[in-house]
Amino acid sequence: MSARLTSCTFVDANNQSATVSMDMYYDRLHATIGSVLAINPAAPQKIVALLDERFPHRRLPIIEQQAYVSNMLRIISYAPVLRQQLLAVIINRLLLIDVEIQVDVDDIESNPMDPQFLFEMDGVVPPHLASDAFNGTDGAESGSESDSSDDDSDHGGAGSDSDEDGQADDDDDDSDAAGPVATLSTEALMTKLDLLMFILFSYLASPTATLHCTHRDLFLDLVHIFDTAILPTYKSRHVQFLLFYLAAREPQFTDMFLGLLARKIVETEHAAMVRYSAALYMASFVARANFLPTSHIVGCYQLLIRYCVAFVGANEQYVTYPDVDKFGVFYAVTQAVLYMFCFRHAELCAALGPKGGLDGFEQVILSKFNPLKVLSPPVVNEFARITHDKHILYCYAIMQRNRRLYIPTRASKSFALDAFFPFDPFKLPQARAYIDPLYVEWKPHQPAVVEPDLMNTDLIEPFPTLLGSSPPPPSAATVSPPGSRHASGRGCARRASDAASVHAGGSSRGTARKRTSTVLSAAGTPVLRAAPMDVPSRPGSEAPSPRAVPADDALLEAEMHAMSISPMAHEGAAVLMHQLGMVRQ
Repeated sequence: MSARLTSCTFVDANNQSATVSMDMYYDRLHATIGSVLAINPAAPQKIVALLDERFPHRRLPIIEQQAYVSNMLRIISYAPVLRQQLLAVIINRLLLIDVEIQVDVDDIESNPMDPQFLFEMDGVVPPHLASDAFNGTDGAESGSESDSSDDDSDHGGAGSDSDEDGQADDDDDDSDAAGPVATLSTEALMTKLDLLMFILFSYLASPTATLHCTHRDLFLDLVHIFDTAILPTYKSRHVQFLLFYLAAREPQFTDMFLGLLARKIVETEHAAMVRYSAALYMASFVARANFLPTSHIVGCYQLLIRYCVAFVGANEQYVTYPDVDKFGVFYAVTQAVLYMFCFRHAELCAALGPKGGLDGFEQVILSKFNPLKVLSPPVVNEFARITHDKHILYCYAIMQRNRRLYIPTRASKSFALDAFFPFDPFKLPQARAYIDPLYVEWKPHQPAVVEPDLMNTDLIEPFPTLLGSSPPPPSAATVSPPGSRHASGRGCARRASDAASVHAGGSSRGTARKRTSTVLSAAGTPVLRAAPMDVPSRPGSEAPSPRAVPADDALLEAEMHAMSISPMAHEGAAVLMHQLGMVRQ
């Protein structure tokens, strides 16, 4: 803890001074406030407004903020009617510091939006993320909002402004400085936030917090503050852990919190950014809370999957290309599903079967929304690796295709979804003592069998996208014999049906066909590579001569064998949408 004031000196009109201890000074001050509250019915609101107005600016010395917050919490002990309002004032002020920091303690001098950053934050880098082999975006556009403006109104919902009191000085501009000055400022803000969060955690853990109320009342106050201030605030990294900590007290608190997030996601009257944030809060909470029972994990996971499947069934006809601006809530919910699965695949597979509840989710992956193109690359990479190892889904061919996918200029400016999850590792060194016992750290999935590198881009040629682009011109090495057809985006459904029939033991044409694909050798010369052979539908059928097809087409077709696509009927989607209260955005 930082040093605290021990005494203060008063000077009267006759220039006579007297020194008293700070404890005595605070006792007299609180006695005065208590008397005012007792005799003036209008005093509570005026006192709250005054305390908010006089709150020390975040750039002032830490000792002032510590004393002010501690005494505001002391007021709650004898004026419980002010509990929610005073907690809201404190949390709003902490939010201003939190959103200004924008980085974690261990990453002050690093780029937080590096494609590997999502899992490096836990101190572990999955081996497959050591290279950018599967990254569909460069990640430079996501999370570029690292500006640390001191205009409080820019942090929507972050509370009232105290700069009008003249407390804002030239230090407000130091966030624009470069080099050591900016770094020192960030470290100082981190230290300040750490101390203030520790004070709040200590208060919530003490009997004083429930002196005039129950834990349920206290939690409901925090839920209200979360709904009105924290949820609408973009990229808060630490303050929301107050709710995380208190939710671990009783199972009903977890139910209430997840229920609030579920309503925010599916009720379309809420702002898109609020629904977007609610999906990421649910995913991060389910992934990181070690006190959640399996039933809660499965329930939230299945709710989001049903939402995604229903949304695709009702809206795919309106889609021409991936567009985060237009369908941001859908992409956020889809990313939440992938993120939950990455952290909880063991529990999900144990509760829902070998496929971990992803039966039918292929139609979301293969839809025109093309979520693998726009979701956070680290999340997509990890999801693809785990589902491939467990033989649930095979996403690598789609990811490779997405590397060559063209998106119109207007949409491409903001097509990448942020890799921000609200309950990412809590890095405040002092306050984290309250969070660590409740927290799930990231542990990379260890594959049972080392898979070959199917995404070696030196061996794979471009192939058509699903957005109607033309196939590459035929070459001498890839010309198909008469009667065969080039693979195209519109041929995806045909390949899926062929794969299903082959998987069932028959060929769609009743003949065995041995397929080969063309790759380039190390010397750059075309080489034919054998693809899976179709099983003859009846004895005695003869296979025609091998034909050459693009390597990526062969890879995609092979992976379709294991996908077992079963599209959801539109009527079923409409019924589910009606039941969940979902409508088209």
